[in-house]
Amino acid sequence: MSIELITILMFGSMLILLFLGLPVAFSCGTVGIIFTAILQGPSAVNIVPTRIFGLMVNYLLDAIPLFIFM
Repeated sequence: MSIELITILMFGSMLILLFLGLPVAFSCGTVGIIFTAILQGPSAVNIVPTRIFGLMVNYLLDAIPLFIFM
């Protein structure tokens, strides 16, 4: 599958999910996980929680929203 076709499919499915009323964050996550499972196999989906947890424990990123809210 060419990169152009993958890009068009991802963008199109993202627009469909947005038009259905799904929030942007959930649309991005859904499209990413589905296309990861399709293109790299179901075993690659196990990496997703590991990556998310790695970002959540980075306490330096807490300063950004706290700075904005203050």
